[in-house]
Amino acid sequence: MKNLIFIVSLLFFGMSQAQLIEQNQFYVSLLAGTNSSYSIKAEYSISKNVSLGLFYLNHRVVPITTNPKSKITNTTWGLESNYHLLNKNKFNLSAGIRLGYKNTSYNSKELNSPSSSYKGSLTEPGFVIGFQAGLRYQIANDFGLMVEYLSISESDIISGGFTYRF
Repeated sequence: MKNLIFIVSLLFFGMSQAQLIEQNQFYVSLLAGTNSSYSIKAEYSISKNVSLGLFYLNHRVVPITTNPKSKITNTTWGLESNYHLLNKNKFNLSAGIRLGYKNTSYNSKELNSPSSSYKGSLTEPGFVIGFQAGLRYQIANDFGLMVEYLSISESDIISGGFTYRF
């Protein structure tokens, strides 16, 4: 986390004055990251500093078990809102909140018994809240790169990917 804050701070001080995010623009981002995660998000900028959007996130949770074949996966989807703290030239730094609905699936195969396996829900589905910080760099007018730190459903995820502006 300290490294992420340091990198964002360095980028923050080296930017020029033109705006990247403008009102009434639509963005779609595809991201992959830690915990075998991937996400898709769509944002609409309601002003130069505020955007609202939808997200889908799938990530793996490391189970507390001695069985290396156990797999726990969280699937979360919901709404997000971002405040764009820095909106200059080709860079955009944002922070926001996510409200979502999470479903957890569990899949395990016992080590000593190949015929014994379990699939099902580990926990009850429910609502979660998450916090995020992101940095977007626009390579071309409509295409850019994005890095995001997300803390949601008891997991911290750092991801990166592509973003497209309509």
